[in-house]
Amino acid sequence: MSDPILQVEHLCIDFKTKSGPVRVLNDVSFTLSAGETLGIVGESGCGKSMTSLAVMGLIPKPNGKIVSGRISYRGEDLVQVPEKRMRQIRGGDISMIFQEPMTSLNPVFSIGKQIGEALRLHEDLSGAEIHDRVIDVLARVGIPDPLKRVNDFPHQMSGGMRQRVMIAMALVCKPRIIIADEPTTALDVTVQAQILELILQLQEEENTAVILISHDMGVISQVSDRVLVMYAGRTIEEGDCVSVVQDSAHPYTKGLISCIPDIDRTKDMSLSDRLPIIEGIVPNLKTIGSGCAFAPRCHQADEACKSWETSPVQVAETHLASCRKVVGSDV
Repeated sequence: MSDPILQVEHLCIDFKTKSGPVRVLNDVSFTLSAGETLGIVGESGCGKSMTSLAVMGLIPKPNGKIVSGRISYRGEDLVQVPEKRMRQIRGGDISMIFQEPMTSLNPVFSIGKQIGEALRLHEDLSGAEIHDRVIDVLARVGIPDPLKRVNDFPHQMSGGMRQRVMIAMALVCKPRIIIADEPTTALDVTVQAQILELILQLQEEENTAVILISHDMGVISQVSDRVLVMYAGRTIEEGDCVSVVQDSAHPYTKGLISCIPDIDRTKDMSLSDRLPIIEGIVPNLKTIGSGCAFAPRCHQADEACKSWETSPVQVAETHLASCRKVVGSDV
């Protein structure tokens, strides 16, 4: 693996509330190398999207604040750079595919104008050159008849086509990093597969690094080189994809993997056995104290887990898990 182009180190984010500050990200760290796909997985509210917004410099202000940590892009700390510099990086060097294209695309502008806006901001091109680049990127993401569709508005396209437009917007400036936040949500299975295949194909062509965010462990396991499992704003397991999926160490990760549909495994089971669940809900971040945040939902937890200071335990050479029950742990 080449040297990382993105390093997130001990990132902590607080939000102001009426009852005081709430820690929404707690000591999150990871690296990303060129051409690599990092999958970030977890339930809603675990901190996946907040992590991506922090990298993009889009944490809602004034309530949200990075209180400690570093986000280093090619040696430059994005936490410290002025907003003018962040605007140059955002969209040019690091782009994001948002979850819902109908709320991310402007309904009153054509898709061609919206894609071209990134080029107008980040590159010194003539109007004709921008038009040609837009047509080219629409063709690359599989939009049929791009010369005609470039003048269409978002409502004139299907959900799958709108998602392809979002990918085109992210790719048009040839960024080094693409963050895909739930890019296949609300799409049917066939279109999901097409969108994921498209992202990986374009990644291979440009050697782009990808952060793929999803609540679906099945999707993450199919396309990621490495996996980061998050829970309640914390990293609880990380490692290469094969190791995390086949030899998961944290009970939460095991629960996510057990929820992946398997026709061969479930065809002879009763309905109740076919649909495994992780009992309970993600805790309210306001009430989390010391100890393992997953302990209230964990069948393996004991009293010591409730007060154990969460820290990563080495499972394998490239595999860490924050669980005191990990086999071989001396905690």
